[in-house]
Amino acid sequence: TGLTVNVAENSAKYVKEEGVIYNANKTKILFVDSDKTDTFILSDNVQEIASYAFANSQIQSLTLGKGLEVLGEYAFYNSAIAQVDFANNDKLTQIPAGAFYGSNVENVILTNHITALGDYAFAQSKLSSLTADGLTALGDGVFESCKFLQTITLADGITKMGSGVFENCAALTSVT
Repeated sequence: TGLTVNVAENSAKYVKEEGVIYNANKTKILFVDSDKTDTFILSDNVQEIASYAFANSQIQSLTLGKGLEVLGEYAFYNSAIAQVDFANNDKLTQIPAGAFYGSNVENVILTNHITALGDYAFAQSKLSSLTADGLTALGDGVFESCKFLQTITLADGITKMGSGVFENCAALTSVT
């Protein structure tokens, strides 16, 4: 039904385990089969999730490992992911452009290590609430067309706010 990619059995560059393709030393996730549906716990060894790696995937829940430093643009584009647990990670400092664009992510609590949300990071997602104590920068259209977004709790230290951050967020009732 979904997109599945295979890796050559003796590949020196890539490893595939349980529907996930990694680089050879398993520090970077390159691709996740779109029909993979279970909860996914990121190994502490993983340092990077490539751009579009989880795009269109059916994974419902993700727990970030301690080693994750880089999240690629549009990493969870149009995915079914509803929950992401950032609590174990203190190395990730930004959510890049379009990371959760069009995804099913609902309630997000970011650690205070995450200081920036890139352009359209949560745009057109099912986000209903977000708490972020460490943010200093919001890119353009970060929450654009988040029709279910009701509450946002941000830090006092916002120094950059792009255009159209809350455009078409009709349900938004509280920004504190």
